[in-house]
Amino acid sequence: MPKSAASQVTRKPKQPRSQASLKRMMDAARQLLIERGGDEFTLQEVSKVGEVSIGSIYHRFESKEDLVRAVLGLAMSEMAEEERNSFVHVLKQSDNLASFVRAYVTNYSEILRDNALMLSLAMRQASGDPDSSREGYRREKDTADEMARGILHFESEIVGDAKVKAHLVFHITFATLARHLSLDSQDPMIEQQDWNTLVEGLCDMIVAYLTN
Repeated sequence: MPKSAASQVTRKPKQPRSQASLKRMMDAARQLLIERGGDEFTLQEVSKVGEVSIGSIYHRFESKEDLVRAVLGLAMSEMAEEERNSFVHVLKQSDNLASFVRAYVTNYSEILRDNALMLSLAMRQASGDPDSSREGYRREKDTADEMARGILHFESEIVGDAKVKAHLVFHITFATLARHLSLDSQDPMIEQQDWNTLVEGLCDMIVAYLTN
């Protein structure tokens, strides 16, 4: 029975030499994904860039698709961890709703921008892969719930239905930033607005939405 990409990454080899080999092939595939803007590369290229044998790649992954799925899954897990760390730090440093929103949205926007290519590729993959799609929805829900928890920490400052508004904020934020970064499109969007201006305006809009 084929091994899932998730299990291939989770069950890391025990021997240091095998661990190093797996890291090299994963790093090489990630490098090629970034350089090519997609999976237009061969396992032979992964072998050459990562200085690993074709046999060792096939020992860990049944196909290039499995390798790419594993690399994107790992990248999304790292991004999720970065988001969690940012949330904890920002919440600890914020003493009111506006300061939390501005710091969180600013940090989140930078995380999205830094990971835009890998996130776009993961979203594209999820459109034809039910397992990846379910995992993507789970991560999105986790981020939305986390942002809502932070906002509701300052519930007394929110006007109207705090819970509804708190959960809508994530969707407003992600939709705005994803559109600007063209995450749901293979064609880059011509940027018509300065990134910092966009983020500042988004923060102002969210604070106004929550407090009016």
